[in-house]
Amino acid sequence: MKFKKLIAPLAIAALAAAAFTTLDTSADAQEPMELEATELGAGSFSVSVGNATAKVGEAAAITVTVTAASGFKPNDGYPHRAKKLTGDGVKFGADSVAGAVSGKSIRFSVPVTPTSAGPHAVTGQVKFSVCNDKSCHIKKVPLNATVTGT
Repeated sequence: MKFKKLIAPLAIAALAAAAFTTLDTSADAQEPMELEATELGAGSFSVSVGNATAKVGEAAAITVTVTAASGFKPNDGYPHRAKKLTGDGVKFGADSVAGAVSGKSIRFSVPVTPTSAGPHAVTGQVKFSVCNDKSCHIKKVPLNATVTGT
């Protein structure tokens, strides 16, 4: 009986809040912005990407380094991954790549092989976690790199 007395007021409050919430669907509403990795981290990390160049048919690697900012460190217990790797003119050595923690950095080495000459865009997602003294933050940032076949 007490349970029902608690639920009814909560349900009414939720419905009232929903009734007074409005969405801005006007043409002036802001579109989502694509942010740089350092902006996404709000000062908790930075990301650098090293593009790859190799002869057509020869293996190379895209390197991604996530560096924890001052007051933060990589979460040693988290399964850091570069995944959802796609790109035309590129063969990937793995569907996803684990990140290796070393000091304040997490390093990903994404094996790639250009299958044709010229620059080829590679996209994916880098998922990792950095911590400070109070909490750990799980982050997902876009991977944008180039593999150039020579």
